[in-house]
Amino acid sequence: MKEFSNPIIKEEVIRHKKNIYIGLFLLGLCLICIIWGVFVSKEAKENMVSFHDVIVNQNDKENVLSYVDTDIFPYLFATNDDSNGNFYLIRDNDYMYVAYMSDYDYDRLKDETLYTDNKTERVIGVSALVPTEVKKLAIETVKELWPDEEITLADYEYYFGNIYLDMTSDAVDVAFWQNFLAFILGLCGTTFIIIGLINKKRFLKNINKLSLEDKKKIDAETLDKDAFYYANIHLYLTPNYIILMNNTFKVIPYSSLLWLYTYEQRVNGIKSTKSIIAISDDGKTNNIATIPALTKKYMEIFEEVFTTISNKNEEMLIGYTNENCQIMHDILKKLKECKKENKN
Repeated sequence: MKEFSNPIIKEEVIRHKKNIYIGLFLLGLCLICIIWGVFVSKEAKENMVSFHDVIVNQNDKENVLSYVDTDIFPYLFATNDDSNGNFYLIRDNDYMYVAYMSDYDYDRLKDETLYTDNKTERVIGVSALVPTEVKKLAIETVKELWPDEEITLADYEYYFGNIYLDMTSDAVDVAFWQNFLAFILGLCGTTFIIIGLINKKRFLKNINKLSLEDKKKIDAETLDKDAFYYANIHLYLTPNYIILMNNTFKVIPYSSLLWLYTYEQRVNGIKSTKSIIAISDDGKTNNIATIPALTKKYMEIFEEVFTTISNKNEEMLIGYTNENCQIMHDILKKLKECKKENKN
């Protein structure tokens, strides 16, 4: 970069570095959110009450984050085809409860090795009112398991309380927003860093391909009084060159252009972006500029750039027409044949 005295070119390199710094900053915020989430989760677990306490001392209060230290795997008694979980009977050392859990939790908790040697497994959920139909099924299940037990629907509350432990509720994840924010920040931060590193490497790599003489020539061109830099689209138009600096560094002589045309991208029938496309004599398609199609300010820049390039080479084809397509097809075909002959 020492060969370039034009500060704009140096600023383009700095721009890619800024993306990396922004990415690192976002990853720092991501780490803060993770730590925040860990703190919130730890505090919630320390202040969490047992599900039995919610039933007995809090009078079956709803939406309370609570736990059960279950000592046996869950017993399915009611399925729910329209949801993501089913109803189970669970038990701690003293009492039985109704819990609603996902298949994932059930598969995890049915592992009998979790309860060997008097061990228990803590399950966490939110208290919720039990539907009447679930109460009936729970009572029928108790009768099947213990035929000698005389129990009716009126006895349900005595056995199970009037609430169940909802293990699928979003409220179980007390640090949901912290974790969600950490995910978004981490994703954005990583994206910024990757894009910044790739674009910086590509930018410098393309510059390093140039000879010292070419670098000095291009630098002089950019400093010419007739050269103009379009900051919004990172494009230089000098007396003899198009210099692309939008995530790359590419120098295209006007004299090498064979065809210049515009291309519109539509979404649901509405113009979204508009591009200037140039075909050069090496057979490559170059995207000179892409702008939002409905922005007046950008459209003025777009028209100015297209007109300026059009006037730089009288021999190149202008516009996307069937005639120009056919002419270019024949030209590119000859170029390929020449390349094959040169290889042979």
